[in-house]
Amino acid sequence: MSEQTPAWDPPLTDTDAEQIAAALDRQRATFRWKADGLDTAGLTPSASASPS
Repeated sequence: MSEQTPAWDPPLTDTDAEQIAAALDRQRATFRWKADGLDTAGLTPSASASPS
């Protein structure tokens, strides 16, 4: 069984520009995954949330 890099990991052997673009794609996909199914109320920051 060969090990493959998961699709969400940025490539390690491409040019700097390609690595940056892949990292941004990963961030977009992560946000899309986490925000999937939220309505407007769920996407609006609440005043009661404490800063991280």
